[in-house]
Amino acid sequence: MFSFAAAALIGGRIDAGWARVIRPWTLFAWIALTLGIAMGSYWAYYTLGWGGFWFWDPVENASLMPWIAGTALVHSAAVMEKREALKVWTIFLAILAFSLSLLGTFLVRSGVLTSVHAFASDPDRGVFILAILVFFIGGALALFALRAGALPVGGLFSPISREGALVLNNLLLSACCATVVVGTLYPLALEAITGEKISVGAPFFNTVLIPIALPLALLMPIGQMLSWKRGDLAAALQRLRVAFFVGVVATAAFGAWYGTPFLSVAAAGIAIYLVVGALSDLALRVRGSSGRASLKRLAGLPLSAFGTSIAHAGMGLTLLGLAATGWGVETIVAMKPSSFYDVGPYQIGIESVSPRQGPNYSEVYAVMAVRKDGATLATIEPAKRFYQARRMARSEAGIVTLALGQVYAAIGESHEDGTIDARLYWKPLVTLIWIGALIMAFGGALSLADRRLRIGVARRAAAPALEPAE
Repeated sequence: MFSFAAAALIGGRIDAGWARVIRPWTLFAWIALTLGIAMGSYWAYYTLGWGGFWFWDPVENASLMPWIAGTALVHSAAVMEKREALKVWTIFLAILAFSLSLLGTFLVRSGVLTSVHAFASDPDRGVFILAILVFFIGGALALFALRAGALPVGGLFSPISREGALVLNNLLLSACCATVVVGTLYPLALEAITGEKISVGAPFFNTVLIPIALPLALLMPIGQMLSWKRGDLAAALQRLRVAFFVGVVATAAFGAWYGTPFLSVAAAGIAIYLVVGALSDLALRVRGSSGRASLKRLAGLPLSAFGTSIAHAGMGLTLLGLAATGWGVETIVAMKPSSFYDVGPYQIGIESVSPRQGPNYSEVYAVMAVRKDGATLATIEPAKRFYQARRMARSEAGIVTLALGQVYAAIGESHEDGTIDARLYWKPLVTLIWIGALIMAFGGALSLADRRLRIGVARRAAAPALEPAE
């Protein structure tokens, strides 16, 4: 993407053909980032044993920043391909996404921060990476500053249109990206300048990002329903009436079942609305006078249409999983053998605690039974490992998935009286966080497989059959 953007600035040719060429590369990079972030969050969730999947660690943020910029780039490139608009936006986002990727490399490999995700602490390597960053990114931004004013404006459109919705989408995503950049780099810059150490964590990011992310989720289905160039907002809202109704009913149901917190209830309702709204776009596209006509229209839809709806629905599922974290239950106890402890709708008890030798570690593991209404549903084995070579201790969580939620246990120190410290969690719907990410990546893969992106043209419609002569 970065190379295409730099070449376009040097050559001066930026049109719909250029946008069509970069879209497969943009989609592939976005899919890889989506899967990488999902796998990284699950690794932290399972391996570190602290009960969470995202800590707003600077290295975690380093992967999130290019993903947000890449998401904006995917949408901007689509507008440019369709309408030859947003050329400056598209070029800038291509440079920004690559810049943030290099910034992440610098944070992870330079040793400027200490993190379980950091891979090196070599200042000389950091200086070399910083030189690469300054050369490539500084050069690209200088080229952009020189050439951006000469770029043709491209297609014009009404503010109420799909292009207008995608511009608003890009603005909100850019605000999210700027928030993560500032929250990540400000502590590092402050320490470098004054020597003062501060921590910017979940309270800051949640307070700033949630008011931006929830309206963005509300607007996503509306943007799908608008026409290119000039849209009808009232008609778009009318087509989403089923999604609105389902979202309101879901909000009421979650509120009645879980009660609080209100933010989780509202976010869960918006997530359901987003899923239904994304699929409503497909349903309206294929609606016909008969089932056969609907199937024919369904078969004639480009893969990119399926990909867009499926990716948006995946985003809704991830949002639902995130919203459900507010309904989780955490219990910290000194567990006694043969005693059971309530964790949400389940009970967890220790059956045994034993030492075990691994290939490069020794561990103490506990066998725990998970019960509900007196019946044993599963057995989990959380462990506390010690690696001799690195003199490092690490928890290994015991996890079992039940009804899209998970019972999660992590153990600590054992005591002479036979008790063992443990953290027990019930996390309803938490698996939707990663299921949604996989569905988003699948939607991106469907769009990537679209014929227009593979060979540059759409499939020709079949010629109508000739009637036999009388």
